Amino acid sequence: MKKILIATLLAGASAASFAADTGSAYIGADLVFSRYNLDVGVASQTNKYGSHTGGKILFGYMFNPTFGIETGYNDLGKETNTITGPGGTASGTAKSNQWYVSGIAKAPINDMFSVYGKLGLSRMHNSGTVSGTGFSAVSGSENKTGLYGAVGAQYNFNKNVSLNLELERLGNSSEWGAKSTAVSTGVRVSF
Repeated sequence: MKKILIATLLAGASAASFAADTGSAYIGADLVFSRYNLDVGVASQTNKYGSHTGGKILFGYMFNPTFGIETGYNDLGKETNTITGPGGTASGTAKSNQWYVSGIAKAPINDMFSVYGKLGLSRMHNSGTVSGTGFSAVSGSENKTGLYGAVGAQYNFNKNVSLNLELERLGNSSEWGAKSTAVSTGVRVSF
């Protein structure tokens, strides 16, 4: 009888603890700052690299204040550059986007500030074209699946709204298109 009473009390305390610490969903929108590689392999090519500001939307669910799951879409934008080679001038364009799903772990520093890390999988899509005088027209695209990770900091304005800054590892790097790392900053709204 004592064992049943103790087990019931422990189960009740555990349930009360779980009910007090229920999860919360959140959405977010970020600006994403990334670098592009437009190198087409011409030795005298100028302007091989560029940078772009894109956007990210995300959705997440925190099971408790420490652990959760997140998914998002990064539109890393489109970079156009002039390519000058020995045979003439061409226009090169690269466009990239990425989907990810990851686990997230947060460590609060105080009520207003926390740091976090994310680890998961990423699917990166790069496409590009090169055409112009003295160049053979080239176009192509590739998809790469790889490891996604991020480290970041979060400042809480209140219980439901926060500002985030993070360094992201977007997945496998491509020979052209968006590079494999980006910096993003944006707002999260919990509900």
